[in-house]
Amino acid sequence: MLNAQPIDVHLPEALRPRPSAHLRRLGRDFDGGYLVDMRDLARSEGLLAMGIASDWSFEEDFLRLRPVPLRAYDASMGERHFRNKMLRSLFHLHRPGRFRQRRAVWKTYKTFFTGNRVHIRKFVGHGAADLYMPLDSILSEARSLGGKVFLKMDIEGFEYECLDALVTHADQISGLVVEFHDLETRCATLVDFVCRFPLRLVHLHPQNGAHISADGVPDLVELTFSSSAAADAPHEGPALQLPHPLDRPGNPHQPDLRLQFR
Repeated sequence: MLNAQPIDVHLPEALRPRPSAHLRRLGRDFDGGYLVDMRDLARSEGLLAMGIASDWSFEEDFLRLRPVPLRAYDASMGERHFRNKMLRSLFHLHRPGRFRQRRAVWKTYKTFFTGNRVHIRKFVGHGAADLYMPLDSILSEARSLGGKVFLKMDIEGFEYECLDALVTHADQISGLVVEFHDLETRCATLVDFVCRFPLRLVHLHPQNGAHISADGVPDLVELTFSSSAAADAPHEGPALQLPHPLDRPGNPHQPDLRLQFR
């Protein structure tokens, strides 16, 4: 379906990115990879990853280029979780590939999250203290890393709880990649955040695997913000090209989306 005719969607003009010439893709193809301004990596003394599931390819690529401490937040997974999934797959003898796949995830989790790469089993947001941690607290603690931190955020709608904290702590954020959900009803909130957030919006990619409203608004978009690009001249950078050549559809079996701004 990669060569299928794209589907037209639209977003407000206020969300039009000001592109950077320094974008590079980190993470796997399709869902799980993000475009970042590479200058931001050099300014990062830590990586905060919020929402991991079973894919840490973005974190692997980031740390290969910039080996800094990682703090990853996700209460939905962990060593025991992956081990139990692996063991349950032993009962599916007709699908031996499932066991091998889950064993590989379990083993790579154990080898990746070691030393200063720490997995914290909490969701990001407001809730019971044993299960949730507000972003304001996470960023306050991250000041101990001694410099700016890069944020990756995919927390299934809880990102809207984090917007004020992102603005408040913008001085310590080198870069941000974030997925925004439910744009059909919350697009105005996203526009307000982009106007308030000091980092420059350098990339936007609507995800093709999500719902599209009746009037053509994509429900899920990936955004990239850069502190390095914020210092560039307003019109400095390449011409806007969306999809970017490094973009990949979230679902390779469905047509990609062709974005317009209104």
